[in-house]
This record gives sequence, C-alpha cells and structure tokens, in this order.
Amino acid sequence: LAHHRHGLQIHEYGDMSQGCGSVGELYHYEHAPNHENPGDLGDIVDDASGAVHSSRAFDWLHIDLTDGILGRSLVILQGDHNHPDSEQIACCVIGRAQAH
Repeated sequence: LAHHRHGLQIHEYGDMSQGCGSVGELYHYEHAPNHENPGDLGDIVDDASGAVHSSRAFDWLHIDLTDGILGRSLVILQGDHNHPDSEQIACCVIGRAQAH
C-alpha cells in the first residue's frame, strides 16, 4: 500500500466551513518569478511504510498578511498534482500559533 503519489497545493482561502470544498481556487502570487502556478507545490511520495520524509524551500512563498500564505489553505491530493482527476483528500488552514 506504500509508494502513493500525493500532490500538494496552496489554495486562496482558509475557509473550512465545507471542508476542502470551500478553499477556493489555486493560490496565485503575481510576483512569483518564472512560475505559472505558485500555489502548486508538486508531489510527494510515501515510502514502504507509508511515511513521507521531505523538505522543500520555495523562495516565492511568504508568510505575510498582504500577499502571503498565512490564513490560506494547504490541500493534499490523492494522485499527481497535474492530473485533473486527482481528488482533494485533506486540507488545513495555514496558521500561526504561539511557540512554547
């Protein structure tokens, strides 16, 4: 059951009132250099035990209140991020909490 591909995307709203159905369209940041869909973060693949170990950096993503991703949503897709039939299987709000 391992080695599944999951797409990661940032969507425009952090509205969970209808689950993943109310997160809006794919996030678009007009100042992202040479990147057509800045909300599209690519795919991750789980290992033989079903775990994912991944670290990525995106220089066009910012956590600010004007154009940034704070308050938007992260969506996980079942399948390739480029496949039109990939289903949204999980989502959450990108938030901030006090560190302990």
